[in-house]
Amino acid sequence: MFESGRPRSRLGRVVPVLIALGAAAVLGACSGGATPGGDGAGSHGAPGGAGSGATSPGAPGAAGTLPAEQAAQQIMGSQEETDSAGLGAGTLDAASGPVKVGAEAVSVQTDAQETRVTWRLKNLAHGTVDTGSFQLARPPLMDTRALGLADAGGGRVYHPYTYVPVNSIGGEDTACVCSELPERTNDSGQLLYAELPPLPESVHTVTLTLPGFASVKNVPVHR
Repeated sequence: MFESGRPRSRLGRVVPVLIALGAAAVLGACSGGATPGGDGAGSHGAPGGAGSGATSPGAPGAAGTLPAEQAAQQIMGSQEETDSAGLGAGTLDAASGPVKVGAEAVSVQTDAQETRVTWRLKNLAHGTVDTGSFQLARPPLMDTRALGLADAGGGRVYHPYTYVPVNSIGGEDTACVCSELPERTNDSGQLLYAELPPLPESVHTVTLTLPGFASVKNVPVHR
């Protein structure tokens, strides 16, 4: 869908605007074993629970519509990022076989509308490796909706927004306001992005989680 591009803060408001216009119903994802609240986050746990109007990685969402890829493409822009807030080593089950790669947190920015996550997928050795995989979504999807931001203090995990495209046959949330995994990456890495529900004012650091990767702890939250 989109392998690169940075969320533009002024366009973060495109989600509620589209809803108001009747063009879309964007679904905020969360996880947890307890019943989530209406703020788009549940209690800490594996993706699976859904909040008010929300979906979780690996589960179909409530019927909603969004012009195919338009809102997601508007939210994602393009800008170079070089900072690192921590690295989690992991293994991706790619089509060519398991590959050792790293998930590097770059930035977490939140406001009243959404949270914008920037991270980098990189080869931990020299050269290029294949990284196409269903591991961070569900087959046949190859996006990164299983990315999580864990708020240890609040016991909650936040996930990217997902939505049901207007041309969806099964009514499932097959689209995500997050990057797709690139087909390959190298030791310089490739920047990836996601839009998640806004974080509470009390949250100052989060833990970045991805299936198959070590958690990246104490990632600062910028406002």
